[in-house]
Amino acid sequence: SFEPVPARDSTLHAAMVTASGEAPPLAPTILPRLRAGDRLDVFHRLADEKNGWFLTHCALAGISRPRIGRTEGWAEATATEDWDPADFSEGAPATWVAVRWAPGHWYDRYGSRLDSSNDQLMTQRVPPALVRRAGERSQAERCPQLSLVHVRWGEPVPPCCEGPGGWGAIGAPPSDVHIGRWERHVFESLGPTYEVLSVFVNSSDDLAKLQPQLLRPLFEGRSLAALYFLWPTAREDGHGLEAFVEAEKLLALMARMEAGGLSTSFPHPSHLYRLLASKAWLAQACLCPQLKVPLTTRVARQEVARDPKAAADRALEALAHLGALTGRGATRSGDSGSDDLPSGVAKVGWSWEGKGVWHFDSAQVLSEALQDLTGQLGGTADSVFVQAWAPGEVELRLFLVGLDAARPETWAPAHTSYTTWKSHEMHAFHLFRKFDRQGCLSECFQGDESALADAEMQARELIGHWIPWLLAQSHELPSVLRLDVLAHRSAPGQATIATMELTELGGCHCGWEEGPEVIFAAMLRSCLRPLA
Repeated sequence: SFEPVPARDSTLHAAMVTASGEAPPLAPTILPRLRAGDRLDVFHRLADEKNGWFLTHCALAGISRPRIGRTEGWAEATATEDWDPADFSEGAPATWVAVRWAPGHWYDRYGSRLDSSNDQLMTQRVPPALVRRAGERSQAERCPQLSLVHVRWGEPVPPCCEGPGGWGAIGAPPSDVHIGRWERHVFESLGPTYEVLSVFVNSSDDLAKLQPQLLRPLFEGRSLAALYFLWPTAREDGHGLEAFVEAEKLLALMARMEAGGLSTSFPHPSHLYRLLASKAWLAQACLCPQLKVPLTTRVARQEVARDPKAAADRALEALAHLGALTGRGATRSGDSGSDDLPSGVAKVGWSWEGKGVWHFDSAQVLSEALQDLTGQLGGTADSVFVQAWAPGEVELRLFLVGLDAARPETWAPAHTSYTTWKSHEMHAFHLFRKFDRQGCLSECFQGDESALADAEMQARELIGHWIPWLLAQSHELPSVLRLDVLAHRSAPGQATIATMELTELGGCHCGWEEGPEVIFAAMLRSCLRPLA
């Protein structure tokens, strides 16, 4: 349905993908000889722009917040030198096409305007694969098959490659490194047949200024998708950290954009994202035994403010009643047996990397946890989740990619990581460790192959129980989801499991080196849905 276009250079994949995931062969495009002064169309990429300039549709879009501009797409230019394809060498930038960008509203993410009289800033050498004579672009290039909206932080965001879970060299989703790798994947897959409009925000209030009815006319693609590379949190203005924003303001923007036809492809549609990242699903799913979620109750913030000790006592009573009514008892941390001693975790939604989670083993510690979690500076959480303890030595992180309810073979994990928290000191979780399967077997399951295999089999069966639940929450299954399953060696050759987390698209890769490209491919497929 579109014409193949060559990749930028030999380091790029010479392939494009359709919505079905098929990759057609790449046909070469030969740029004819050029003369200085020839008018050109050039595919401009912010990643290749040494000074960070991008084209805006008007001056106001460059100087006001949020700043909005086309960071990837076609722009007018002029050849500044004669160019002969016979002299071209892909690995020698000096042989690329020398161009001068046409004057326009060129700005950077800080609101600085490009001085169009400065030849050093206005000129650049570009690979010939990204250059066309004016008016000679293909149909796929004139009418992009995909328009993307990237809502991202206005200041550069460092990669944060590690941390407890770790994203590896690709960095965390809000980082420039991560976004750059995603954009490179799109470019390698589609060639110059797409466009990216980037929205650079510097605060939660910037989100409210975006109006989809004004953005929508800027796009020309046959498919349209919005991606939000930000950290939503239950703190006033994201507690002032880079890329952190107030969750409710981000969700309000996502809902407005979706209503205007700008569908969310990262992380998830707003209603599903709210359910997952707020952790509201815990208190719902715990009543379905097949889902293996530890019993959970919510403690209203108002009750903690009124009397934290009474709130803790009532929360433990609620868990006891839930256990009696469902036939499931409570389990004490560090013990494989059940008794009446309180033990579990307290947590709040919209928190990341194991933060916002307390381990408690008494009513007094739970009272302290409730006060801490509701008393955080600028905190806006309306409740705290109190969850019964589940025993376990290791978590199986199951990466689910390309789920199709009609095809059970797609339910198999694309990858499984094995991780554990080795310490509960100071009521928090410390010493996060990652293993391969053999390391997990020897260090976490005492070399009991049968018990680990039992845990893995139960985890695969668990996926089948989560599929209908997910379909009830959203008529379309998420393109990517990570199911975190806690596994416990309960007896020789036997294991028990519990669901710990439904991790939204954007969670860390837990040492899965091939993960980013697999996940990016699934994201791109979800973006390539043609408009009605």
